[in-house]
Amino acid sequence: MDWTENLKAMYGENEPILFREIYEELGDYTRESTYRVIREAIKDGKLARYDSGIYYVPTYGVLGMSALGARKVFRKKYITDGKNYYGFYSGDTILNIFGQSSQVPNTVEIISNNESTRGRFVEIKSGRAYVKKSRTNITNNNYKQLMLLETFNLLEPDNQTKEFNENVIKYMRENNLTPKDLFEFADVMPARAIKNFASSEVIYAFA
Repeated sequence: MDWTENLKAMYGENEPILFREIYEELGDYTRESTYRVIREAIKDGKLARYDSGIYYVPTYGVLGMSALGARKVFRKKYITDGKNYYGFYSGDTILNIFGQSSQVPNTVEIISNNESTRGRFVEIKSGRAYVKKSRTNITNNNYKQLMLLETFNLLEPDNQTKEFNENVIKYMRENNLTPKDLFEFADVMPARAIKNFASSEVIYAFA
């Protein structure tokens, strides 16, 4: 099987694939040889380059070759590879997801293990993100709780809309989360986050 077919089987079409993942897939190839075969695959239309170190298996339609969206790239680099979580959305991005705001922010905000600074802007071909290092190590077992507490760190109870509270309650029930599960992270999250959560309408749904 052609190595690009292996990539397609592993990651799918129109999904970001990092250089290191291709390098690992090719096994004994040197970095120089890996770049060479990548260039050949791009020339043959089997692979496309999105930005430095970021590729994807494209599809083709009446409008030509497919394009890759920036949000997919940010998600892959800073949130999850599809198996493991190492980050989550923050700021206006997460408030939009939970229905607190109807406006989609131009800059994606993310908290991630894959960032070592207190906060910086990252720009790629078609998008911009503001990425911050996590207060604690993010894993598959805690990202849901940490993400929810981050929303309450951003939002006082008086400013929480009915839609926001309903969406949080729905999310917690769908993921079998209770207030106790969130309170367990009081030692790693700001006191403001715990206080705002404890004072929210969400608590009453689990009384």
